[in-house]
Amino acid sequence: MQFSNYANRSGEATYCYACMRVLRRKTKECPNCHSPVPYVPTNPQLLTPGTLLASRYLIGRPLGSGGFGATYIACDLRDNTVCAVKEFFPSGLCTRSASGARVIPSPDEEGSFSKYLGSFLDESRRLQGLSGAEGVVRVTDSFQENGTAYYVMEYLSGKTLKAYMHDEPVGLSPQEVLGLIAQVLRGLSAVHAHGLLHRDVSADNIIRQEDGRLTLIDFGSARETQVVAKTVFVKGRYTAPEQKLGDRQGPYTDIYAVGVLLFLLLVGRLPAQNVGTLESINAAKRDLPPKVCALVNRAMQPNPAKRYQTAADMLRDAEECAVSLAAGPSRRHFHPDHSAPKPQKRRLSRAARAALLSVLALLAALIFLVLLALLL
Repeated sequence: MQFSNYANRSGEATYCYACMRVLRRKTKECPNCHSPVPYVPTNPQLLTPGTLLASRYLIGRPLGSGGFGATYIACDLRDNTVCAVKEFFPSGLCTRSASGARVIPSPDEEGSFSKYLGSFLDESRRLQGLSGAEGVVRVTDSFQENGTAYYVMEYLSGKTLKAYMHDEPVGLSPQEVLGLIAQVLRGLSAVHAHGLLHRDVSADNIIRQEDGRLTLIDFGSARETQVVAKTVFVKGRYTAPEQKLGDRQGPYTDIYAVGVLLFLLLVGRLPAQNVGTLESINAAKRDLPPKVCALVNRAMQPNPAKRYQTAADMLRDAEECAVSLAAGPSRRHFHPDHSAPKPQKRRLSRAARAALLSVLALLAALIFLVLLALLL
């Protein structure tokens, strides 16, 4: 079921589909988020804003899509609260019906679609079990409809850690970076304790809220821990070697991604790809404390056995690093475009300046005498 931009099913309220706030009158611009009204969708494969799910969740604009699904801002009409809805919509395995919201498996992909749909529902139930865990997005509901599945999450206001880094004018000090990484590791500890791997830890899957708290989002690639055969999911340089190969994975697989994230926060860019390994942070940032370099390098070891085996292990060392740095001056270390330290200007000694002034005075006298001789 779909509604217009100006009326819900009872005609008593109107909504902006960009922020899902109630519009008190007909307008061309939302007074809350300043988005155009009516909202114009741009991707026909995604749910049309105004779609009603489970007779309860009014769908707004998409927040993101790709991989195994799409996420939308929504409004829970039972209490008129803003939330987010994740839809199982795996790229390459299905299409959207032309006349509505129904999801149709692609030819010859029905088996794969059904298999991953079951996994999606299992994961949503596990995530509901994480409700209240520090640093993890809260999942409140899940259901099946339109030939697919959905789960409902809290809506997080803020920006991704990637966007936060970009907007920081002078970068972050090692102490600040370690504080952020500690939050990520606490969230991962809760995820791993519930038998899940995130498998997609990155700067664009972590939300920094306005109060400074970090929250892990996008569990579309999550899988059970310690299973030998897994689907291959690759996220560039964040992806551990065993994840690329589909080998046995564990909490140490997420630790590898945390190491790459830590490198990014300290240096301002992702590590360069070398043959069989990634660039060492010692070469990329020579003025970092040795303990910080050791933390990053151990997390990014290509061999899983040489990495931290649990998030709690890495968290302990990260907190010890932070304590050891606390007594020193807080120094800003990176900016995405200015990571290298600026060269120091050299100043002449007092004797050298006096000698230079004497030479300049002598030259001026000679020039004066030459000009005088020419005039006579």
